[in-house]
Parts: sequence; C-alpha cells; structure tokens
Amino acid sequence: MKEQHFTIKSHFYNEDRFLVTNTLFAVIDGATGLTDENTFNKASKASKLAGFVKSQLANYKGTDIIDFLHSLSILAFEKGHTKDCSCGISIVKVNEKTVELYCLGDCPILYQNKNGEVHTFTQTKLPKLDKIALNQMMDYAKANNISIKKARKYIDHTLKKHRALLNTPDGYWVFAPSEKPNFTVDTITIEKEQLKSIIVCSDGFAQCYNKLNIFENEKQLFESQLSVKDICLKVQRISKADKDYNLYPRFKLFDDTTVIKLDF
Repeated sequence: MKEQHFTIKSHFYNEDRFLVTNTLFAVIDGATGLTDENTFNKASKASKLAGFVKSQLANYKGTDIIDFLHSLSILAFEKGHTKDCSCGISIVKVNEKTVELYCLGDCPILYQNKNGEVHTFTQTKLPKLDKIALNQMMDYAKANNISIKKARKYIDHTLKKHRALLNTPDGYWVFAPSEKPNFTVDTITIEKEQLKSIIVCSDGFAQCYNKLNIFENEKQLFESQLSVKDICLKVQRISKADKDYNLYPRFKLFDDTTVIKLDF
C-alpha cells in the first residue's frame, strides 16, 4: 500500500490535523464557535481540540472505534475542552482483509474500486445547512450589489443558529466534548481486495472537486496524475486569487486543507 498526505494551514495555527500509522489513517477538522475570541498568533480552541483528538487517536489500541470516540468526548470534556468547539473526524482502518471507514461530520472519504467505480462516504447534514446559509449570502450580495465577501457578515446569525444545532436530531452530528456524548458515527466495511484507492480529506480539500472547478467530479480527482501536495497548493492558489469570493462563493478566503491518499 502506498500512502501520501499533505496539509496547508490558513492561519498561524491549523484547525486541521491528520494521523498516519500502519493501520489507522484519520483527518480531523476543527471548528470553533463563531466568536472573535482568537488573537493573532494564538491557537483557536478548535485547533487545540483537533490536536488533542489526534494525540489520543495515536494511542488507539484496537478497541471499537465508535466506543473510543464517545469515551474520547467525555475525556475531552474532563480535560477542559469546551462545548463551543467541535471536530469533524473521518477514519480509515486497514485490516488484513477488510477496510473500515468511519465518518463523523463533513470530512469526506472517497474510495475507488478496482472496477473504476468511485463512491463518496460522508455525513450530509452539515453541508445541507451550509448550503442554506451560502444561498442567503449570495442573495444578499445580489440584492445589495456588493461582493460575496462583504455579504458574509450579514448572514452570521444564520451560521450561529446552524452551529448551535450540533448533535441534535434536527441538526448535524460532529465530535464535541461532552459529559454525555450522543453523536452518531457512520461506518461501512469494504473488502480490501475490491479497493484501488482511498482519499480521506477535510472539506477544505474537497473544494477541489465540489467548489473550485479543479476537477469536475470525484472520479476525475482519482484519475489525476497530480500529487496530493500539488492539488493542495492549487486549491490555495485559486482560492486566494478569488479575493471577493465572487467566482467561487464560500464563507472564507481559504480554508485549512488536508488530505491522505492510500493506493492499494
């Protein structure tokens, strides 16, 4: 099995993390509550939580991963991580004959079978809420003849409302510190002999095929001869060139971008 990975931070700190071991591969995407608490050169709560999750996953001993994540949520709460930050987590566990995929939040896992079929495994609740807020932002920009970037602050109330729905039946699932964790982790198991490649990434990287038109779809991403590093750098370059967010409507100029690719 061949493995490659890369990450680019969008601030002094990185709210993404990745873990690569012999059998466990994970991408962690932190999200802090929508406040102005962060100061220059000071890591956000989400960055600290993502780092904590990575350090604990590095000590994973082969227990049930879903139980492990629920126990980790309690531990994070006990260690002082607050409920106003959270993480999307996607994990690939490679066994002798099978590969287990785990998804909590909106970090996609893409996999290509040896017959060429490409599939996306992710939770879709948060992206649907983000789509509502993005449409509001675009409508406001058009109605008031301003850039998408300038319209961002006018939909802040919607983003805060949606963020508050974490780990509720009408909201979305995500990893968050809690004394009584109730999030749902989706999982599937695939026969290893069926797999050609797997990509596990943060939503910042996913923009290469669902936002920035670098690739038309997930299948084209798998067919690309570019390294994951080159793709990340291209995501960064295209994002930063669209300074007003008008060409590619989104919530921020450039998001932390992280990816792991496995070729079997």
